[in-house]
Amino acid sequence: MLIPYMKKVLFYLPRFLAILITGFLLFLFLKGFHLNSPTWQDFLMHLLTILVPLIITVLAWKKPNIGGWMFFGIGLFLALQVNLNDLNEAIFSLMPLITGLLFLIEGYFKNQIV
Repeated sequence: MLIPYMKKVLFYLPRFLAILITGFLLFLFLKGFHLNSPTWQDFLMHLLTILVPLIITVLAWKKPNIGGWMFFGIGLFLALQVNLNDLNEAIFSLMPLITGLLFLIEGYFKNQIV
């Protein structure tokens, strides 16, 4: 049985991290956005990098097991692609992994307590 404040931490921490990941990608999108963008396909491709984590976050909010596996998969993909000499890339690839694990832990405890 979890301590009552741990239930709140397990509920809010992965959601906060998921919003943080999406917000960071949104910041990068807005920073690189120019009115004289080469094509609208480039705009849609960059917008897709924001919509995928946003959709996964909304899905994980209600179904933490499914969202946890999706975040874990994205984190695993990023971890396999990262250059280990660059600390920023390594940290950013760990964020979806940690978020996915926290969603999976929350989903596990949610299923245990009936």
